[in-house]
Amino acid sequence: MARWWTILRSAVFVAPLCAAVSALAGGVSLLACLFDRGGRQTWRLARLWARLLLEIAGVRVEVAGAQKIAPGASYVLVANHASRLDLLCLLAHIPVPVRFLVDKRHFAIPVAGFYLRRAGHLPISTATARQSLETITAAARQIAERGAAVVVFASGLHGAGPLPFRDGAAYLAIRAGVPLVSVALRGSEAALPPGSWVVRKADIRIEIGDPIPTLDLRLEDRARLAESVRASLAGAR
Repeated sequence: MARWWTILRSAVFVAPLCAAVSALAGGVSLLACLFDRGGRQTWRLARLWARLLLEIAGVRVEVAGAQKIAPGASYVLVANHASRLDLLCLLAHIPVPVRFLVDKRHFAIPVAGFYLRRAGHLPISTATARQSLETITAAARQIAERGAAVVVFASGLHGAGPLPFRDGAAYLAIRAGVPLVSVALRGSEAALPPGSWVVRKADIRIEIGDPIPTLDLRLEDRARLAESVRASLAGAR
């Protein structure tokens, strides 16, 4: 009975309301990004949109360690990725404006590409190891120049496949000279399992680790740095 009620609730209430909110938020965000070159107002709208969707779905999020993220500082945040809700949770509850690495092909899509660029998201290519390295190097340069907290999912990139080498996030942080931070999401898979579109009421916990400085590290140190972050994310689901 509980499962059928969850499916009915999702189909009749959650999905239609989320679609309506997303359509409205998308229109407002597109308008806002015309006048928001830095992407800060666009992020605030995205944060509000994400919080509304989580509220509609009945998903409660608790954050531990938010004080470790300093306003105005740049970071590479490495998060585990078990559910489509992960992006919403990070947008809604990381306490600074976050950007994502997005498949470079999406930037060529009319309207969507314009929004991604204005919002400050960074293009990445996973077509070949060489292209991936080139786009990560370019992303590192933008992080260092602009100042941004960029999210990399440990199991792959948002809107892209996994990097062809395991230490991409550590490489990005070292090249940009910014701290690497682990972000463990626990419980998102229970709220929205992979392959499912039925959102369940659930509690999700975000645990933000201690920032690891990279200014004194060399690219040769990236494997050790990546392993340290992977260990802190072990078991997070």
